[in-house]
Amino acid sequence: MGVINASPLSMGLLSSRGTPDWHPAPQDLKDACAKAAAFCAGQGYPIEKLAIQFSTSMNPRIATTLFSSANPANVQKNIDYVNEPMDEELVLKVQEIIGDQMFVRWKNS
Repeated sequence: MGVINASPLSMGLLSSRGTPDWHPAPQDLKDACAKAAAFCAGQGYPIEKLAIQFSTSMNPRIATTLFSSANPANVQKNIDYVNEPMDEELVLKVQEIIGDQMFVRWKNS
């Protein structure tokens, strides 16, 4: 049996372009993620990179992680991110920025 992880960018929450208008997350969570993305950008480390690295490295029992992109270059970039070392200190800072919003769940119909 294997576990499949999906949507490491949380449907755009963890992206530098931000969430689409239709995203079901509460506004406070969207705002916290936008703040974290801006912080990462200021560090020269795309939040997409951190999210991909975090989601593929934190639990060895997860057999695979699914992500999608309309742009083949982004697919390759995401694959490349997996093979680069993750900035553990940046993970902690992003978790601090997002705070309790990290535990918020939303309905996705």
